[in-house]
Amino acid sequence: MARSDKLKLALGFAIFIAFFLAVAIQNNYTMLLFVMLIFIAVTWGVFSSIMSIIIGHKSTAWPQVAFQLTDGKVNVKLPPPGKGALTAYSVKFEMQYTFDGTEYMISEDKLQRAGRLSFGTFQDAQQRLAEFDQGGVVTINPANPNIALYSTGISKNQIWLLIVLLILFAVSLATIVLLIKLALG
Repeated sequence: MARSDKLKLALGFAIFIAFFLAVAIQNNYTMLLFVMLIFIAVTWGVFSSIMSIIIGHKSTAWPQVAFQLTDGKVNVKLPPPGKGALTAYSVKFEMQYTFDGTEYMISEDKLQRAGRLSFGTFQDAQQRLAEFDQGGVVTINPANPNIALYSTGISKNQIWLLIVLLILFAVSLATIVLLIKLALG
């Protein structure tokens, strides 16, 4: 598990515990703790969203290089027995590209902006893998050629996510101010 995933998991757990305490104890201080943890999570989201938009903007000027798929398969994740969940299919691959005379290998979990890699049917996953198998180009960060992007630019989804996060940021900040005023009497 990546470090950022562990941090997200720890923050989510802390928010859950703070919410439980706020509901159980029902006072301004526990509610303030809960809202402050939400504020921290939203602030982290705003920062990550802004960084993603900056990278998207910069990436339009980065060089593109051809890649070849060196290994690819569709993984099948079966639901636990008796759970009734759907079977999930994911695309796993490794690709190779050359930049400034150096060969690089990258897997699907390191390829940024690769689009959808998890599917509800085996055929959809196979079709997506076939798209990668045809080859194409990836955009390379010249400062760090280990970073490859499958698509560049800024998407509408990135802008909408930032707008929603900024609204949540403002609401959580206003709630913190209100709870501090209530706590101070």
